[in-house]
Amino acid sequence: METKVLHKLLNDYDPDLPIESIDDDMLIISPNEYLTLSAAEANELLELNGSGIHWHMETEEMAGFIIDILEGNSIIIEIRSIFVKVIPSKYKIYSKEKYEKIKHRYIGKKRVRIYSGNSIIQRAD
Repeated sequence: METKVLHKLLNDYDPDLPIESIDDDMLIISPNEYLTLSAAEANELLELNGSGIHWHMETEEMAGFIIDILEGNSIIIEIRSIFVKVIPSKYKIYSKEKYEKIKHRYIGKKRVRIYSGNSIIQRAD
């Protein structure tokens, strides 16, 4: 999907859409992580990377590309069938090595699913 289209999807987000906000959640976007992204246009939720397909961010540049798109926007993340609005200020990018060192802080505390390669590092119970 082109950047312009992705910007349009995120900018057309309907603020009146009923969304549960979880203040303590923070999504960790890392290189080689998989993430399902969705955006809301009018009352319709659109998946940005295909139905049920996880986006494989192979490089730090790809993770940075996602962050650049989110700058000043909100995004909808599917967390166990609940769509949650996460604000860009809560996003962080870690290298895979750094994440491996600190992941114990997040395991068991996050509701988002975090993937590395083909295995799930952590997911909500």
